[in-house]
Amino acid sequence: MNIQFSNWKLIDLQELDTGITNALGVFDTIYNSFDATNFSFDFPITNTRITGAFGNYNVVVLGSNFTTVVPFETYNSISLINSTNTAEQLLTTGSVTYNYDTDSFSGFYNKLSYVSNNTSGLTNLLIEGRFNVDVFGDTIGGAASKYNVTFNGNTINLAGNMILNANDDIVGGTISSFTFTDNLGRTLTANGLSISAIDFYRLTDPTPPNSFLTLDAFYNYLTDASRLAGNDTIIANALDNQSDVLNGFGGNDTLGGGGGNDT
Repeated sequence: MNIQFSNWKLIDLQELDTGITNALGVFDTIYNSFDATNFSFDFPITNTRITGAFGNYNVVVLGSNFTTVVPFETYNSISLINSTNTAEQLLTTGSVTYNYDTDSFSGFYNKLSYVSNNTSGLTNLLIEGRFNVDVFGDTIGGAASKYNVTFNGNTINLAGNMILNANDDIVGGTISSFTFTDNLGRTLTANGLSISAIDFYRLTDPTPPNSFLTLDAFYNYLTDASRLAGNDTIIANALDNQSDVLNGFGGNDTLGGGGGNDT
């Protein structure tokens, strides 16, 4: 396992949790209001491309069978770009089919993405994996290999095999790497992991009944002897001025405390 950090004890989990909630909320508000079968089309429409407008957003839909006389069409990419603030963009990719005869959707997305940079700061959401849709075209959960969120300078990046519910919340699976960074540059990052996503969520959840507001409990879990039995690297950033206690336990380990009075 490789762990790197800088003043991680000062990271506020409530700020990170609020960022995730807000970023998902912005994405869901736009995504749930958009109907790929009913917006203002530009003409001519080709068999593989539709452009148009949805409110303040310019829309580009890529897929197939848009002009073919068959009862279904498939969407491979849907892009919405704010016409007055082009830094705001929403993108989904995958293979989602709409059947006109049954008025129903089927298929999946493999990427959900949203980015905006305005007076409130950068918002960035990127979830990659496979997310099935129901007959109404709404995502109903799936598995994510990447889950990255930035909001107001706070960032959490996760990788692994994470099970998501219909609200894009992580409810199972495993995490192989993560990075926490707050808006003051304080960080905790690790890779080479195989930890339960349930344990990860439980130990980093600031809301009741868990109510963890700092990363202490999670760091103690992460650096338990059972998870550091191999060859590990634990390094503090040179600017880290905390008093750190580092223990590599078994294996051939590399330890670096950075600044502060370290043991």
